[in-house]
Amino acid sequence: TVCSHGMRSKMAAEYLSQLGYNAKSIRGGMVAWNKINDLALIPSSADLNLKIWQIRRISKGCMTYLISYLNNAVVIDPPCSSAASIYEIAKKSNLRIKALIETHRHADHLSASMTLAKETGAILYLSPLEEYETEQTITNGLNITFLNDGQRIEISNGLSLDVIHTPGHTVGSMSFKLDALSDGNEHNKRETFLFSGDTLFVDGIGRPDLHDKVDEFSRTLFLTYKKLASLPDNAIVLPSHYSKSMKHEDPIFKTIGEIKAYLKAFRMDEDEFINYVTSSIPPQPMNYKRILRLNKDLLLCNNLYLDDLEAGPNSCGIQG
Repeated sequence: TVCSHGMRSKMAAEYLSQLGYNAKSIRGGMVAWNKINDLALIPSSADLNLKIWQIRRISKGCMTYLISYLNNAVVIDPPCSSAASIYEIAKKSNLRIKALIETHRHADHLSASMTLAKETGAILYLSPLEEYETEQTITNGLNITFLNDGQRIEISNGLSLDVIHTPGHTVGSMSFKLDALSDGNEHNKRETFLFSGDTLFVDGIGRPDLHDKVDEFSRTLFLTYKKLASLPDNAIVLPSHYSKSMKHEDPIFKTIGEIKAYLKAFRMDEDEFINYVTSSIPPQPMNYKRILRLNKDLLLCNNLYLDDLEAGPNSCGIQG
């Protein structure tokens, strides 16, 4: 038996047991299930000093990335529910978190970036187009840096990310390109990784409707996919969501070439793309407007009541 918090389901299981059934209740209910994370390591044939952990929140399909080079690390799109897992990896691997990145202002989960920035002293990188309320946070001494298209973030020697403005899911959505090097030599690039946020998934596309500008954002998304299509076909896409079932510890990724071959959206003209997107939008996430507002205010995790606010399935993408 299962319910939201595990109390009603416990009563139901006890009643069923009295009737002779072998009944069990899921302790903590769906609220506890929402806090379960799975972990996978992204394979790389490049510099062995580089590691990319994919932290998956199973109930919501959210994915966070912890990228390290030697002992320095950057975290991309951390929800409050995954903060403990991030700290655990950093502690076990003796990592110093130097940077936090939000690919966009999320509508389905509450961000842990402010909490992690405050507790680690890391720089928080944001899009200037997402209308974050930063005045109070800057006053409190937190280090916030706004990013522009084409900019490079230098995390440490051997670890840098190139900023690509990829609007359409939101007006300020950003993707981040990491070129993994061999022996730290710029002339020996081995692999390219693209952290695509909620703009592009391995089996779907970002939804353009969560800011009430579906037609405008659909056209913008079309242009964004034209930009992404120009990346090398062997570039590995690492999105911030997944939708289909996964296997424990199996990483979720595809190359740009594989995604272009799978998603028909890449083979459409502009009008066909817009008609397809606007007619395929799934139900909007529960409480998404409130979550957008809270993330805009850059609040700390301990100031938020998450359990019921984030209830509901993953609804951030349109299936291909």
